[in-house]
Amino acid sequence: MKLIKVNRFSVILMAVTVLALGSCKKGDIGPEGPQGIQGEKGDKGDKGDKGAKGNTGNANVKSRTFLPANITWRQTTLFSTNYVTASLNVPEITADIIANGMVLVYGGFFWGDNWSALPVSYFESGRTVNFSYGIKSGSVTLRMHYSSNAVPTAPGIQFRVVVVEGQAAQAAMREKLQLNDYRQVVAFFKLE
Repeated sequence: MKLIKVNRFSVILMAVTVLALGSCKKGDIGPEGPQGIQGEKGDKGDKGDKGAKGNTGNANVKSRTFLPANITWRQTTLFSTNYVTASLNVPEITADIIANGMVLVYGGFFWGDNWSALPVSYFESGRTVNFSYGIKSGSVTLRMHYSSNAVPTAPGIQFRVVVVEGQAAQAAMREKLQLNDYRQVVAFFKLE
């Protein structure tokens, strides 16, 4: 008989619990609790899709264009010859470039091609105009003078400097690249 009382008691207790819980109504949501502790690091995810192919180029060759407005020319006399000279800041020219690479300079003279290699000379207004350049770490020096030795005026043209690292320079030499032909230089070194 005692066993039956326990079972009846259990049944009554369950019924009261079900009724009590079933009659609860949902209240307002309380504030968010504090941040939990960091979980363990998960497994490495799947490898992503391959990206689109980038533009071709050559990390061993850099080029810069200098516009006339950004070039400061100075009159000077060297070995009794009147010149105008300008210094172009080219930090890509390092001691290693000077020893193992090459620096090419082109002027925008408007002779059918956009760029003509320096040194260059041409006849104009009864005299020959001569352009040349020199290099040192960090810069290119442009020089211009007239065959008449008259004091020259600053030219209003743009210049492009191409700096080629050693391995790329050696490859150009092996291929007998015509460095005075800017189109060949652009194609070979994949310049923009």
